[in-house]
Amino acid sequence: MTTTPDTKDWTWVTERRCEQCGFDPAAVDRGTLAERMRDGAACWPGLLLRHEDPARRPDPGTWSPLEYAAHVRDVAAVMHQRLGLILGGDDPTFPDWDQDRAAVDGRYGELDPATVLGQLALGWERLAAAYDAVPEDAWERTGRRGDGAGFTAYTLGLYALHDLEHHAQDVAPPRPRPLDVTEAELLRRSSLKWRAFPEDTLPLWVAEMDAHLAEPVRRTLLHAARTGDTGYPPGTGYAEAWADFAARRWGWDGLAVERTRVVPDVMQGAMHLVAAVTDPGDAVVVSPPVYPPFYSFTANAGRRVVEAPMGADGRLDLDCLDRVFGEVTRGGRRAAYLLCSPHNPLGTVHTAEELTAVAELSERHGVRVVVDEIHAPLVLPGARFVPYLSVPGSERGFALLSASKGWNLAGLKAALAVAGEGAAEELASLPVEVGHGATHLGLMTQTAALQHGEPWLDELLEQLDANRAFLGARLPELLPGVTWQPPEGTYLAWLDCRALGLDDGVGARPGDQSTYLGSAKAFLDGGVALSPGTAFGPGGEGRVRLNFATSQEILGRALERMARAVTR
Repeated sequence: MTTTPDTKDWTWVTERRCEQCGFDPAAVDRGTLAERMRDGAACWPGLLLRHEDPARRPDPGTWSPLEYAAHVRDVAAVMHQRLGLILGGDDPTFPDWDQDRAAVDGRYGELDPATVLGQLALGWERLAAAYDAVPEDAWERTGRRGDGAGFTAYTLGLYALHDLEHHAQDVAPPRPRPLDVTEAELLRRSSLKWRAFPEDTLPLWVAEMDAHLAEPVRRTLLHAARTGDTGYPPGTGYAEAWADFAARRWGWDGLAVERTRVVPDVMQGAMHLVAAVTDPGDAVVVSPPVYPPFYSFTANAGRRVVEAPMGADGRLDLDCLDRVFGEVTRGGRRAAYLLCSPHNPLGTVHTAEELTAVAELSERHGVRVVVDEIHAPLVLPGARFVPYLSVPGSERGFALLSASKGWNLAGLKAALAVAGEGAAEELASLPVEVGHGATHLGLMTQTAALQHGEPWLDELLEQLDANRAFLGARLPELLPGVTWQPPEGTYLAWLDCRALGLDDGVGARPGDQSTYLGSAKAFLDGGVALSPGTAFGPGGEGRVRLNFATSQEILGRALERMARAVTR
C-alpha cells in the first residue's frame, strides 16, 4: 500500500509558527539550531519503543512510525547535501527529491527499526555538526529548490528541524496539557509544595502550579545546562520581552524599557521601591485580606502596615481608601499603597475605572502606589487585565511584573520593576545591587516564556477556567456550608467556611502562614493542605485559600477529603 501524496508547501514554517506541532521558528536562533537537531533526534528511539509493532500503519493512508523514522533519517542526508551546495556555490539549485518515491523505493516499512534508528542518529549528528561549522558570514548564503522556493543556510536548517520535530509528534502519544500531571509525577518533585506536608496530604496551598514546563522554558534550561551558560545576566532583553508581551496581550505599548529595573523578585522589588518613597515608620497601606508577605515584608522594612480593607463585594473600597490615605499623610508624612492586581487571594481583577480612581486618590493625598502585578498573565475568561501604569494619573506609580506565576517558575528568580513617567528618577536612583539577586537562568527562562510561551499559557487558562467551573459545580454538592465568589483571575479560590462553625480561635496574626486553626486545621487533619485565611489579615477569619491549578482528578479527591473532614 502507498500513502496519499502530500502536496502541501511547508516552506512557510521558516517564517511563522506551525499550529499543528507548535514549532516556532522565532524560538530557534543560529546558536541553538544544531542543539535542537540533536535533541530532536535523541527522542526517536523512545518514540519507536512505545509501539509494539513500529511497522504497523494506523490506517492505510498514513505512514507507520518506522516509515516516519526512515523518512526523517533521509531528510538529514538530503539537507546535509543541500547545505553543502549553499556553502560551496552561488545560489545553487538543489537536485529534486521526491519523498514519496523515496519511501517506496527504499521500502521503508520493511526496514529493521534498530538499523534505521542508528542511521537517523548519525545523519542528524552529521547535519548538526555541519551547522556548528557554518561560518558567521555564510548564514545568509542562498540556494533554491527546483520549484523556485528559496532558502538561506539558516532557513534551510529551520525547515529541516521542523520536519524532525513535526514527525516526532506524528508518532508520539498525545502531548499532555499543562495541568495533566499525575500525582506519581508530582511526588517525585522536591519543591516546597509537595514536601512541606506528609506524603499522603494533598497540597493545595502555596501558589505553585502542578504543571508541566512550557516547552520553550524546558529547551532554554537544557541549552543553558549543556553549554554551561550559568553566568551573570546581561542586557535589557527581559524588559524588552515584557514590553512586547504587554503590547500583544493587553494592548499597552507604554512599558518603556528605559524606565525599568531588574529585581530579584516582586516582593523584594516592592520593598526597595517602598524604601525609596517613604521613611522608616511611615505607613504602607494594604487592602486585606491580602497576600501575607505584604505584612511581613513591610514590617521587616521598618514601615507601619495600615489597613484599608476590600469591600464586602470583594472589590476595592474607594471611600475607605480615601479616608485612610488622608489619615496616613496627615501632617505631611509620606506613605505608600501596596496594591495587589489581580488581587490575591480574592481573584478580583481591578477595572480601568477602579484603577483610575486609585490613581486620583493617591495624587490627591500624596500617596505613592506600588502595584504587585505578578498574576497579570493569569486573568481568566470574562475579565480583562488593565496595567496600573496605563491609566490616567498613574505617572508617579510603580508596577512589578514577573513571569514566575504565569509559567510556574518560582524557582527561577527574576522580576521587573517599572516606573511611570513621573517616577523614573526614583527608580533609577536604586542601588545597582538591587538587581543582583535576579538569576541568569530566571531571566532567560522567563524571557523565553514571554516570547514563545503564549500558546502554553492559553492552554493553561482554558484548563484553569474548566477547573473554576468544576469547583463551582462540586463545592455545593460536597461542602454546602462553604461559599465562594469565583475568581476573575489567578488560580486561587477564597472559600468562606464560617458556616461550618469551626472557630479560628486565637494565636494567628496577619502574615503568619504556619498557624492552622479552625477550618484550615480541620481540612489539614483530613489530608488537604490549604492556606489559612487568618494569614491574609482582616476578612480572613473563617476562610481558607485553595489553589486549583492542578488536575481535576486531584482537585476532586481533595474536595471529597474536605467534605469527610467536616462531617465526621
